[in-house]
Amino acid sequence: MNSNIVKKNSFTPIAISLAIVLAGIVITFFSFPYAKGLGSILILSGIISLSMSKKTLVDSRTGNKILSYTYFFPNIEKEKIKNMCETHDFDKLKSITQSEQGLQMDVYLSTSGEYGAIQLYEYIPYKYERCSPLYEYEGEDAKKLSHYIKTLSV
Repeated sequence: MNSNIVKKNSFTPIAISLAIVLAGIVITFFSFPYAKGLGSILILSGIISLSMSKKTLVDSRTGNKILSYTYFFPNIEKEKIKNMCETHDFDKLKSITQSEQGLQMDVYLSTSGEYGAIQLYEYIPYKYERCSPLYEYEGEDAKKLSHYIKTLSV
C-alpha cells in the first residue's frame, strides 16, 4: 500500500471506551450490592471495546477518509485489467466478469473524490501476492474511477 494512506483510530470509539472504563472504576468504589461486579464488568467491557476499535484509512496529505473496495476477477483478465489501470480507461470494468477468486483488485478512494488507487494481487497457493505497482489517480481520473467503481455490483 501507499505511504500516503495510513490507518488511524477514530477518536469517538476511543473516548467511549475510556468513559466506560472510568465509569467502571467509579462504580467499584460505591457500597451498594454488586458494585464491584458491575464495575469489573464495565472495566472489562471498556478494555475489550478499546482493543477492538476499528481503524480507518486516511490520506495523510489531506486528512480525507479513504474507502476501500475489493473485487475478484478471473486470472485470464489480468492483462486487460492492468491495461485498463495504465490507460485510465475505467469503463472497461463493466465488461469484465467478476469471479469469486483469482485476481484480487483492491481499490482505494478518498471521500472527497480527489484521490484513487488500485493494487492488483494474484493468488499464489495459500496467499495473494502483489502482481502490479500501485496505480494512483488524482483529480479527474480519480473521480472517473470513483464513478465506475460505484457502478460495479458486488
